[in-house]
This record gives sequence, C-alpha cells and structure tokens, in this order.
Amino acid sequence: MAAELFGTNYRATVATSVPNLVRGAVIPMTVGFQALLPALGVIAAGSWVGYTVLAVAIAAILTLPETFHRELDYQERV
Repeated sequence: MAAELFGTNYRATVATSVPNLVRGAVIPMTVGFQALLPALGVIAAGSWVGYTVLAVAIAAILTLPETFHRELDYQERV
C-alpha cells in the first residue's frame, strides 16, 4: 500500500523499507511497555501500548491520499 504513493522509480525502495520501519517500531513499543509495566501491570501496560499504536495507525490511514483513478506510472523528480 505504501508503494502506491510513490513514483515508479521509488516503489522498490519503499516496498523494502516500510517493513523494516515497522519492525523498528517494535523498539519504542517495547520501551513504552517496560516503562508502564511497574506502575500499571501487564494487562494495563499492554492495553495502553496497544491503544496508542492503534490510534497512530488509524490516524495514518485517514491521512493517506486516495490513489483511485490516479495515474501511477510517473517519475518523481529529485
């Protein structure tokens, strides 16, 4: 889905970089969970981290531009 937002010359780079960025997001999620764990416990700390990540994901989806009926075969200028 992320590759559709870029021109043909950047699609391969985006398609390989986005999964790595998602994997890298686990680090701040783990740090946040570990920080909340002593005060809230396992269930509440996991819930806070989960709801936060869900809110960020929903915000990201809502701000994506629509690509329906858009010509996607273009070259981006650097």
